[in-house]
Amino acid sequence: APLAFTLSAASDEADHTLDARLDVTGLGSEASVALQTPFTLGQLMAKPPSVDEVMRAQVRVEGTVTEVPFLLLAQAAMAPQARTAQEARERLKAGGSVSTRFALSGSVLVPEVKVDVQARGITFRELPPLDGQLSLVGGAENLRAELKAHRREGEGTTPLVELSALLDAPLGALQDRDVIGWVPFELEGRLHPTHLNELMALAQADPALRQRGLQGILSLELAARGTPAAPQVNLIAGLQNLGVGKLALGQAHARYHYTDARSELDALTTPPAGGTLSVRAGVALDYAELLRFVQA
Repeated sequence: APLAFTLSAASDEADHTLDARLDVTGLGSEASVALQTPFTLGQLMAKPPSVDEVMRAQVRVEGTVTEVPFLLLAQAAMAPQARTAQEARERLKAGGSVSTRFALSGSVLVPEVKVDVQARGITFRELPPLDGQLSLVGGAENLRAELKAHRREGEGTTPLVELSALLDAPLGALQDRDVIGWVPFELEGRLHPTHLNELMALAQADPALRQRGLQGILSLELAARGTPAAPQVNLIAGLQNLGVGKLALGQAHARYHYTDARSELDALTTPPAGGTLSVRAGVALDYAELLRFVQA
């Protein structure tokens, strides 16, 4: 169905402040955004607020978008050149739906935000159907985010990805680029055992290459904390049933650690015939210098 929208505005019955609502049809089963302002129509007409007053005004915005076809989002992001929806569907093999609810309150300078995203039955290229949830909560103390994704298998689901993040600073402070590098953070993530073929399909690798190239089952665990300018990072990776084409290579395990401007890597491989190959490496690497270069 073609997109259409209805915009309405009215004064609140209790305090006469101006409210507005936007309803959109043709985008999922329901899509709307509601705005509550502290200004009355008479105030806006008699003396429009200054930029500073707008920045400090206490407003509230709530929105809902339900059951948007994932194909529309994938097409907009990755295949805008497709001439028809059928061409995009064949190219991306995208299915499932995405729903979002969000609420923003406070002022532009001191905002509070809450976002919840639900994904159901998402398919993309050769990936199995996935369900996922993303939550984001930020306010006067910190910003928290959590992501979970599950792979559908038969009648049930199995964990695929888990990620949680904490930025220990008010949401408004994160708007300052000079502050971001010194905001304390915590990050934890885990990729449950996943076939490399699925990751290569996500990267649009040629199907023939996926059969002849690197194969195996990958798992990852990530833990990081500190500040972007002085982080501590631990990354553990495991590869089972490792091989190239029909050549079996066994299994591999690697651990990466970063702290005090130094990177260290320990890797161990075990071929099917037995024995082990161990590699250790260390190098001085200051993330703070890299961060200053990026911000420059």
